[in-house]
Amino acid sequence: MTDEEYLGFVMAPENRRVFELLKLKDDRARQKHPAFSDGIYQGVGVIGEEYGELCQALNKNQGEARVMDEALDLLCVAWRFCRGDWRPEKC
Repeated sequence: MTDEEYLGFVMAPENRRVFELLKLKDDRARQKHPAFSDGIYQGVGVIGEEYGELCQALNKNQGEARVMDEALDLLCVAWRFCRGDWRPEKC
């Protein structure tokens, strides 16, 4: 994907809101949990826990809004992992 294609994707009206919500969730998550994990394995565990919460929201029929909120939480956790927040120097 070229830089132009990437920027076009990010700035598309239908995608911009998701990125805004993800940024907001990321800011709140870093305030609430500054230390993401104690290492790479625990970081993957955090992703697994968040995925489990998403599945619970679906299985308990908690509604689309709750499911989408959990999906954004999962995206946020995956982003923090990919960003390297599990590294000791980041904690």
